[in-house]
Amino acid sequence: MGISSAIINQLFGNYNSLIFERERLLFSAGENNPRIKMINDQLDILKNDMFKSLKNYQSELLVSLEKSKVLYQQYLEKFNKLPLYEKFIRSIERQQSIKEALYILLLQKREEAAINVAVTGPSIKVVDYASSNSTAISPKKDLIYLGSLIIGLLIPFLFVFVKNFLDNKIHNKQELLRIVRDIPIVSEVPFIGDDLKVMLDNDRSVLAESFRILRTNIGYLLPIKIDKQAPVLFVTSTIKGEGKTFTSINLGMAFATLGKKVLVIGADLRNPQFHNYTDMDKNHIGLSNYLYDISIDWRSLKVAGKFDSPDLDLIFSGIIPPNPAELLSNGRLELLLDEAKKSTTI
Repeated sequence: MGISSAIINQLFGNYNSLIFERERLLFSAGENNPRIKMINDQLDILKNDMFKSLKNYQSELLVSLEKSKVLYQQYLEKFNKLPLYEKFIRSIERQQSIKEALYILLLQKREEAAINVAVTGPSIKVVDYASSNSTAISPKKDLIYLGSLIIGLLIPFLFVFVKNFLDNKIHNKQELLRIVRDIPIVSEVPFIGDDLKVMLDNDRSVLAESFRILRTNIGYLLPIKIDKQAPVLFVTSTIKGEGKTFTSINLGMAFATLGKKVLVIGADLRNPQFHNYTDMDKNHIGLSNYLYDISIDWRSLKVAGKFDSPDLDLIFSGIIPPNPAELLSNGRLELLLDEAKKSTTI
């Protein structure tokens, strides 16, 4: 039947053999013969096995058919792309033929040019070939190295010389002593970098130690008061931004840490700076209000507890007046100082 399965063919062969044997036995025996019944049972078993084998074989054929269809679709897609591939190959072949023809043409031209050169005699003849030294004539490397070394040494020295020549600042105590010999220098305060730095009660920083040294030296220079009144220290400078407020507050803290009553008065009526060291307003009532208003008591202007000492009091500059020079010379500032010296201990 064209079935390629050996198992099914063998089952069919066995089935036909039993059929032939049963037909042969029926000539001499009846249907109830035990041998014929046994052959009928075997035929039924073989028939069931054949149907099962045929179904399995059919399933295998269906699976093979599906795989064949998938392969058919794949190869069909490849076959459909063959014209595109052929077109691409044709394009490459055309480019190859064009370049090959061009290359052959160039080779022919080169051969023709070589033949023309060989046939034609040269019109120029080299009498003597040029000669040169192993070293370059220009640039002179030695001179460039020497000049670079001189310039490299000269520029730093020139920079340092010009910087020192144009430097008109005083950097340390020794430079100041060479300029002013008859004025004593009490102490040096280092530059910390924090513009609003204020020393504390038990501060052990470099800034605090420098102001303690300043306090000690000022105490040595102050004259001994017979009436036990506190002296007045006047902190001033030529221009703004040189540290008057900074020095005044920290020097007052240095004296206050010894238990002395200290009053710091902001007398800079043009550019007051006390508010930068506290949380008070710049126009807080202060010295200018006291100078032009005779009804104000200077004791009501004192501000305490702004720093790490209960013995340090502040009097702010007050509102900036239009005539600060006239206010400072009206006599009320001397009255304030005279009364304050009696209530403080520095």
